[in-house]
Amino acid sequence: MGRLAETAIAAALFLAISLASAFTQRAERVFGDGEQYHRMSWQFADGVLPLRAEAPFVYRLATPWLAARVDPLVSRVVPAWIARAVEDSAGLKGVVPFYAVNIAATLGALVLLLAYLRCFVASPALRLLLVALWMAAWHAPARYVYFNPTNVEPLFFVAVLAGLLTIEKTQHLNAWRRALLMAPLVVVATLCRESGVLVSLVFVAGSRPLRLLRERRWVTIGALLLPIAAGVAALAFTRQVAVTSNVYQPWAELVAILRGKSIPGWVLAWFFTFGPAAMAVIVAAAHPVRAFLAARPHLAFYLLLVGVLAFVGGTDTERILGWAAPVVLVLLGVAIGDRLQVLKRTPALVAVLVVVQLASARVLWPIPVGVDDVPRTAALDVSWRSLAAVFDKVLVVDNYYANLWTYFGSRPVQALILVFDVCFVVAIVTFLNRRQRLAMSAGTKRR
Repeated sequence: MGRLAETAIAAALFLAISLASAFTQRAERVFGDGEQYHRMSWQFADGVLPLRAEAPFVYRLATPWLAARVDPLVSRVVPAWIARAVEDSAGLKGVVPFYAVNIAATLGALVLLLAYLRCFVASPALRLLLVALWMAAWHAPARYVYFNPTNVEPLFFVAVLAGLLTIEKTQHLNAWRRALLMAPLVVVATLCRESGVLVSLVFVAGSRPLRLLRERRWVTIGALLLPIAAGVAALAFTRQVAVTSNVYQPWAELVAILRGKSIPGWVLAWFFTFGPAAMAVIVAAAHPVRAFLAARPHLAFYLLLVGVLAFVGGTDTERILGWAAPVVLVLLGVAIGDRLQVLKRTPALVAVLVVVQLASARVLWPIPVGVDDVPRTAALDVSWRSLAAVFDKVLVVDNYYANLWTYFGSRPVQALILVFDVCFVVAIVTFLNRRQRLAMSAGTKRR
């Protein structure tokens, strides 16, 4: 399959998922960080500087600025009746440019993700499966934008993917050329979110810094610091053009976040973000996955950075872990490739994996919106209605939106899900590895 055909199929999948989401997903009323980004876009449109909104959101300039810039074009292109319908759905005027920016950015991220997967995954069919898994998840940009249009994740994901792809594609260049290519990408990523600086750290990790230090190659080391300096300069710029409308104390925020976090919750967040089926296949192929990361320590470093940041960097643990999707999908591709023959011989197992992954990604139902309408626990009895209410609390079909997030959800429900996910992974790993050993043993006997 050629690249053009592969990209066309991926674009068709994106279109199908987008249309399905547009017709089935209701938009949540804009609140919290989305409200701040919307306010910033209006200030950009009116030429108001410095910007004033709540921190840390006020420092995430790129998406609100771009929404303000494309607003005149969108107003001319989108029919007025469609714009009104969209605004009525979201409960906010001026939201259409955010849809335009974020949908376009998601399509751009899809193209970059395909290009990134080509660096490591040889099979076009497998690459298409991986991007389909990414797009189908409820929290991924392709679907989440229809629930919360005023978010800044899609453009940030584009910048991060561009940075990761540049790291892989420029290994043959000298350090200064690579640094000059990386620096503007780090600036863009940092203007999207302050966490964009982490791309510069991965760039350094991918340039064998310890060897350079041992060899005292100070000029080359200076080149590696250029993207970091660019990220710091971008952070300084955001502080010059934006001021906070609230009292923001980062250390107090960190303490408050850590009080609501736990290691079991953090582990569960990985299952929530990527699905127990995907995690099980990766763990089953632990040896080839570990060898892959050992040969590319900067990818392991990136996973570590995102994992730590997800624990300390905010309440939406799963949203931050989603930034690790490019590397996790690559690892899943490596794992599937290693266990492919066993998977081909066990269609029943594949069916189980598919069902569990579909349920985890909530592919067959939208994200619940509005106030929960559920029976009281005391009112539950032995009936189909009560059973449906229990399943709703676990699978989050019509209610219990908070249970989609480990920070906000019910701890007893999370404990139940974590036990299921761990047992599921252990069972799948045991089965796959046993089948793999039997297949290898049979192959040895035939020789």
